[in-house]
This record gives sequence, structure tokens and C-alpha cells, in this order.
Amino acid sequence: MLWIGGGRVSKGAYLAKVGADIKSQRQALGVSQLTVAKAIGVTAGSIRNWEQGTAVLNAYSLALLRSYFKKMRAASETAAGLSKANSSMEASR
Repeated sequence: MLWIGGGRVSKGAYLAKVGADIKSQRQALGVSQLTVAKAIGVTAGSIRNWEQGTAVLNAYSLALLRSYFKKMRAASETAAGLSKANSSMEASR
């Protein structure tokens, strides 16, 4: 059992939660397991195993994933903002 957030959870439940979070963030960005793997220097199999909760994610890999997802979200938001600005400019012509 692990102590997380003041409560006890099984290792399996923890791995499943982490894996679901990774998959959710990856899919929200519309990127493949291979794309994420290449970006952080691991195999696509590692990403798959983490998402399925069959492998433990080390702290270094977790930090790389967090950084990658943060940068991708920022890039996506910037692109959306530029698209919106361009639409506004075209509408005002």
C-alpha cells in the first residue's frame, strides 16, 4: 500500500491513475505514443506500459513528461490565440 493524499492506495491503483492521466493528456494534445516517446527519449513501449499501468514511471521520466505536456499545451494555446487573432483581423476587413 502507498500513502497518497492522506489515504492508502494499492500500487496497482496508483499505477492505473498515473497511466490514465498520461493517456488523457497525450490524447488531449492529439499526439501519438511514439511522438511523446521520441520527445522525451524513451520507447513507445515505455509510454504504452505506463499508460496501461504495467510499469513504474521513475521520477526523471515523470519530470520529462510533465515538461513535455506543459510545453505542448502552451504551444497549442499560442496557436489557438494566433488563429483567433487572424480570424478577427480578417473579419474586420
